[in-house]
This record gives sequence, C-alpha cells and structure tokens, in this order.
Amino acid sequence: MGHTRLLAEGISFDHVPAKKGRRIYVLTSINQWRINFIVNFRAFCEECRECYELMKLGHTNIEWPPGAFVPPAPILMNPIEL
Repeated sequence: MGHTRLLAEGISFDHVPAKKGRRIYVLTSINQWRINFIVNFRAFCEECRECYELMKLGHTNIEWPPGAFVPPAPILMNPIEL
C-alpha cells in the first residue's frame, strides 16, 4: 500500500496473522528418516521444556537431555524486595 492510498483508506484491522510456530525443514530423500527426525526433535524440545520448568521451580540438580545447552538460571526472586 502506498502513501496516498494509505491516507485515503486508512488502516484496516481485518488482517489475521499466520500461525506462529517453529518450522522444521529436513532435507532427505528418505521420508521415514524425515518423520523420525521430526518426532525425535519434538520429543527433545518437550524434554528441554520440562527441565526448564523444573529449573523455574528452584530445582538445581536437573539432568538435561544430551546435546542440550543449559540456559542461565531464571531469576527466582525480586532483589528489590530485600
């Protein structure tokens, strides 16, 4: 939309954004390998999400899945209140 048309019509709020999510691209000629990789990747992400949720609850001895980079510990308190 150009400058003139935008001034004439205004901004419409009919826009519906596309679904947001992480897209996974796997290049392989063997379909079963692609499906297995995507299933394993989603399971890996779910396992990491569960570990991080435990980390947010204050657990310190968490066994992360192999290959995962451990994120920095979340802030568990507000230091201003002390």
